[in-house]
Order: sequence, then C-alpha cells, then structure tokens
Amino acid sequence: MDAFGALIEEGKLHEARPLLQAALLLMPQNAPALYYLGLLASEDGDLEEARSLLSRAALASAGNISIQPHALEALALVALQQGDRAEARRAFEQVIELVPDNDFAIHSLENLR
Repeated sequence: MDAFGALIEEGKLHEARPLLQAALLLMPQNAPALYYLGLLASEDGDLEEARSLLSRAALASAGNISIQPHALEALALVALQQGDRAEARRAFEQVIELVPDNDFAIHSLENLR
C-alpha cells in the first residue's frame, strides 16, 4: 500500500494531503489522489475546487469500479451543494449505470425528480 493509502486507511485524510498533492505532481491523473483531494476540498468548503478534482477523478478512474462510483457520488453531492441539480442528476445516473443496486444513488436520483 502506498503511504497516502496507509494514512487514509487509518482515517488520517488531512495528514495525507501533502502526500496526495505530491502524488498528483508525479501523476496528474492519479484517480485516488484526485478523489481524496476532492473530498478534502469539499470538507474545507472549497466547492469549486472539490468539483474540479472530483470531475477529474471520475474521468481518470473510468472503468475502475472501486473509485469511479465514489467519485461520481461525491461529485453529485458537491453539485447539489452548489444548486446544480442537473449535474447531480447526471452523476447519480452514471453511478447507477456502474452499480445498478446502489441504493444511495437510486434514492437520491428519485428525490431529484
């Protein structure tokens, strides 16, 4: 497991931030780093940065069922915080395409209709 992965497993996401940023410098399409930095940006209230990072994470993780649905869910939630229901709907629809039995995405999408 990489160093930032170990910190994340221990629940030390904020401590992993410098390692995540370094990982992006080495590999700008590092989907896990983009995803976790997006979560941190969202926690920090920087919704524009969160949305950008989570969008990049969703694209970079295309086909990776362990990351892409989570990135799309987080993107949908950030879009909702910003009042962009259309983007949230699109992201939840993509989650359901990837994971048809994702109850959270299904219920969230129903609430958006």
